[in-house]
Amino acid sequence: MASEPLGTSLQRLWDRARQISELVHRLRSENASLKHRLEEVEQSGRQLEKALGERTKELTEIRERLATVERNGDNIFTKEEKEALATRIKELITKLNARL
Repeated sequence: MASEPLGTSLQRLWDRARQISELVHRLRSENASLKHRLEEVEQSGRQLEKALGERTKELTEIRERLATVERNGDNIFTKEEKEALATRIKELITKLNARL
């Protein structure tokens, strides 16, 4: 059995250690980048949830106003205002559906 010279073995060991070190460095960098991206996505999700909650609340209030008016038989809205309100409700529903 012939064994390789000590210098060659050390060089191979050194090369392998360098490769591992570069890999670890690259993976740590990727990990940091992914953590940063995750934070951005989570923040965006929180903002979307907040906006969705606000729109849902607004939609509920508009529906309650409309239901109250219809129950009372009050005609405080003109035909055009009723159409504008119905259009606004449809727009809000579309926005809500687009965010879900």
